[in-house]
Amino acid sequence: MASSTCPRCAHPNPPQADFCVRCGTPLHPAYTQERRWVTVLFFDLSRFTEYLLAHPLEDTWRTVDGALQQAAQEVRNRGGTVDKFFGDGLLAVFGAQRSQDNDAEAALEAARSMVTSSPLPARVGVASGLVLRTPLGGGMAGDQTVLGPAVNLAQRLSAAAPPGEVWCDEVTIRLVPRAQVEAMPAQVLKGYAEPLAPLSYLGLRAEPPEIVGREYELEQLAAALEAVQQGQPRRVVIHGPMGVGKTHLVQHFLRSLPEGVRGLIAPRVGSSTALRQAIRQGLEPFVKGSLAQWVQSMDLNEPSEAALAYTLGLIDQPDLEPGDLERYLIEGWRAALEMLSQQSPLVLVLEDLHFTEPAILEFTRQAPEGRVLLVMTARRNRWSRGPDLQILELTPLSLQESQRLVQLWQPGLEPRRSLTLAGLSAGFPLVLRALVTHPQGEPEPTPFYQPRLDSLPRLVRQALYAVAVLGDGTPNELVRFVLGDDIDLSRLEAEGFVEMGEQGLEFAVPFLREAVLGHVSAQQAKDWHLQAARWYQQKGRLFESARHLEAAGDSLSAFRFWRLAAQRAWAEMQYDRAFGAYREALRLAEGNLQATTALEMAERLLSLGRFAEASEMLNPHAPLNPLAEALRAEALFERGMVDEALAIFPSSCEEPRAILTRALLMPQLTQVIPAELPQNLQPLACLRQGQAALRQQNYAEAIPWLQAYLQTPEPAPYREALGRLELARALWRCYRPGEALQVLQGFTPNPELPAGLQLEGLCELAALQMDSALYRQTYTTLELMARHLQGTPPAARARAYGVRLRYLLETGYVEEAVQWGEWACSESGDGWLLAHLALAHALAPGDEHTRALERLAQGLRYDDHPDTHGLIQLAMGMRAWHLGFDPRKALKAALVAARRHPNPWVYHRSLLTLGLYHSEHNPTRALHLARHLMNHTGKTGFTALHELARLLRVQLELNQGREVLHLLQFQPSNAFSHAWRTALLRRLGETVPASPLRAVEGYGILGAWLRHFWHAGSAPPPSA
Repeated sequence: MASSTCPRCAHPNPPQADFCVRCGTPLHPAYTQERRWVTVLFFDLSRFTEYLLAHPLEDTWRTVDGALQQAAQEVRNRGGTVDKFFGDGLLAVFGAQRSQDNDAEAALEAARSMVTSSPLPARVGVASGLVLRTPLGGGMAGDQTVLGPAVNLAQRLSAAAPPGEVWCDEVTIRLVPRAQVEAMPAQVLKGYAEPLAPLSYLGLRAEPPEIVGREYELEQLAAALEAVQQGQPRRVVIHGPMGVGKTHLVQHFLRSLPEGVRGLIAPRVGSSTALRQAIRQGLEPFVKGSLAQWVQSMDLNEPSEAALAYTLGLIDQPDLEPGDLERYLIEGWRAALEMLSQQSPLVLVLEDLHFTEPAILEFTRQAPEGRVLLVMTARRNRWSRGPDLQILELTPLSLQESQRLVQLWQPGLEPRRSLTLAGLSAGFPLVLRALVTHPQGEPEPTPFYQPRLDSLPRLVRQALYAVAVLGDGTPNELVRFVLGDDIDLSRLEAEGFVEMGEQGLEFAVPFLREAVLGHVSAQQAKDWHLQAARWYQQKGRLFESARHLEAAGDSLSAFRFWRLAAQRAWAEMQYDRAFGAYREALRLAEGNLQATTALEMAERLLSLGRFAEASEMLNPHAPLNPLAEALRAEALFERGMVDEALAIFPSSCEEPRAILTRALLMPQLTQVIPAELPQNLQPLACLRQGQAALRQQNYAEAIPWLQAYLQTPEPAPYREALGRLELARALWRCYRPGEALQVLQGFTPNPELPAGLQLEGLCELAALQMDSALYRQTYTTLELMARHLQGTPPAARARAYGVRLRYLLETGYVEEAVQWGEWACSESGDGWLLAHLALAHALAPGDEHTRALERLAQGLRYDDHPDTHGLIQLAMGMRAWHLGFDPRKALKAALVAARRHPNPWVYHRSLLTLGLYHSEHNPTRALHLARHLMNHTGKTGFTALHELARLLRVQLELNQGREVLHLLQFQPSNAFSHAWRTALLRRLGETVPASPLRAVEGYGILGAWLRHFWHAGSAPPPSA
């Protein structure tokens, strides 16, 4: 077989070689399209026609061929590739096949050498950017070229430049911070609409070596080198994530080596490619004579000599078993390093060992011989500490160190902006370099990451491209679905490109994903997104499927999937997730689809009590759609904007859903709700019928409607909670507290519902628990209420304050109730809350409380709500009883109010107070009231009042000499009932524990009454 000549360095290679043994370039590349970031160089001989006309053709050919060959050699010497020759010029590309960190700098220096060494006047244009590397003519010519704006711009700059100059674009100069340039006047270049201002390249300025935040590591390297100079070989491992500055650190160290110490760096080490290039290039300056003679002079055994010669590209691969070849390679390398170090100490840097061949790894795990400092860099540590080995971990720079680096690279940058860039970099110098090249705009990270991407095999790199397109959190299984089951993803993790997050693969370094995306064509990205959409659809993950369909440009399908995802999330009660999907669907929808989706979302917002959002959602559609207008009116009504709702409601709209809105706004028209409604609207019709009956105070009529509603499976959390709350209220007003409590039992705040509704539900629950004498449970509910006060409407907070005030009164904290009530009323002037404060003053002894009660009663005289009026009259009656006046007028007024607008609590308390009054003035009447109250509260389930009615009956029947002990066989629920029961048992001659009177001191006038009863043996007039 014939040998293969490297297209990059022109070195002859063995026939079986896939890569150049000198530079590692692929010898048989597959002709496929590939997006690359490159620096393009266009070399052009100026005044060529003039020279051609003045010289014979043969002379012209020899001169031009020599000039082009010399120019091409300048390209190859600096790592570039000659893309094609023209009659009087050439096109060269840096970074087309394999990138280096300094491609742009190498291209500029090559261009300067070209124009200065050319035998004919020459000029060069240089530009950088993304290009497409692709075969032309169907690949039949066996060649590839590059297409892209940078190619055209380089050609135009070359044509515009004067002889002897290198003109370049701003992008290239940004990539070379040390470049010295002179700005040229704006030029009108062919094919460009706007004039462009070229930059004339003058050379590189010398800059002092800089290092920030790595002082400790440099000290450790210097100490290791000092040991080597004393004859003690050392190994140092420098590991850290990609872009953290490992290469910069070792390069800085090598530049600062003392006199007499030689340094050699081998990037991207592999036994078959780059190590050969590195060692060969590193050895040639140090070896006298040929490398072949030098190898023979080492006196190695035959296999080791053959392995070393193969390493240096001197012979074909020797006929050895793989394991033997590896062993002899290591022996040869160790011998070569030892011989080199005999002349002077040697620093050998092996880079990027995070994923290398076993032979290389084994070589580094043995201490070198001779005066050798072996420095290994890797993204992860693969070595164990030893006597000669030190491990240094590089971590990202601190924010302060990053800012210092920005200021070093961009001295004129404003401090606030430099601090912002430092923060964006997350402490990675590589990212920082990309950021400072565009300090005021979007960074272009591709040229900085492309050399790292080139270290990956093609299929692994393809997997990284797929992960970038599909996004962070991509599952491994999806990548394999897209690229095939045999794809190797472990290498991406091993080399630090990605890491496994909670959801899937995530990029490990800032801006790496953005850089990778620059290598993927729009069509390839679309194909991958469509495949991902299918995969997620098969998994039932509609959200992800919709995202990928949209990314693929299929907006209609993406809309359908977003809407379907929203409906599914709603059914699963993931409400925020559902609304997020609805918003995505609306963003893509048009025309009728948008209006239909908006109505669907608004209906569900209404069902959660999110009325402001529903109103906003409906605003764009309401003027053109009567149903949207009706739903918007419903939202306004629920927000308390009744007049506005009635003003915009489309009264002529007979759409069934709009009719139900009319029933809400105008309850007197509920009879016009048609009997036959669509199945999905029947639950809401029951709720509207019940609400209408409640607003007309037809509580008994409301109950069956609300019960029917709650028995339906309508997925409307707000309406369900509201229906439950309304049913509990209706049952309570119908003297059915046990059923009401059962309806609200287990009520817990739901963050999906309006805060006011949650608080009102807790208030009703606490009140029912007190009615049922469940004071410990009430305390727990009140604590829960206190944590949910923030952000609630004033009316709900007033309700909560009143319920807490009632609890204090019923559990013997009258003074605290007064103080709490005064504070609460300073926060809210609600009449119902003020009436509770009046009741607290009525129960508190002292003239000042009498006066406070009178002031409150006077202030509320125009409040015509029956609940407020009933509470005030009850308070006035209790105070009159305490002061020895006739309370009957006030108490009867309270009873009238409690009957007119059923209020069991006011009703029972008023009857109890009448019974206490009549116990001294008309015992027979009092006993009748006590028996009635006991029977009534026993049947209806008002346990707390039932205890008091029972005790009043015992007291009255005891005075008549009747047997009453059986009536005292119950467990009191609070201190007052316990003390009253104990007093009655004492009257019966039963043995009782110590006096319970201290426990009733907090009950105000009721406690005082009970203390008199205890001491007197019978109840004296309360005024005594």
